[in-house]
Amino acid sequence: MARFNGTTASDTLIGSAQSDYLTGLKIHFLTSAHNSLSQRLQIELAERGHAVTVTLATSEDAMLRSVADYAPELIIAPMLKPAIPEAIWSRFLCIPESRVTAGRPHSTGRS
Repeated sequence: MARFNGTTASDTLIGSAQSDYLTGLKIHFLTSAHNSLSQRLQIELAERGHAVTVTLATSEDAMLRSVADYAPELIIAPMLKPAIPEAIWSRFLCIPESRVTAGRPHSTGRS
């Protein structure tokens, strides 16, 4: 990431005006592959004080169990092939894969 005046672009965007509600979130990743995109996002969020957990979404049951175990405040679904089950997106704030990547449209439930 480009640095200028000793800060990164993301530091400048977030800045010192970062609200308390944006720090220390329990964030859970549902992903089909924990690749470089999701790994980088996990590191960036953890460095900003968020607790980040990751589940490989091998089945709907695995997704439901992981969300029940972690009780996240935010679910991010980078690189998720199956749809986020309604039992999850109807109860939790979710950012589906299409919102994380700039690729093709992808239906993963409501965001």
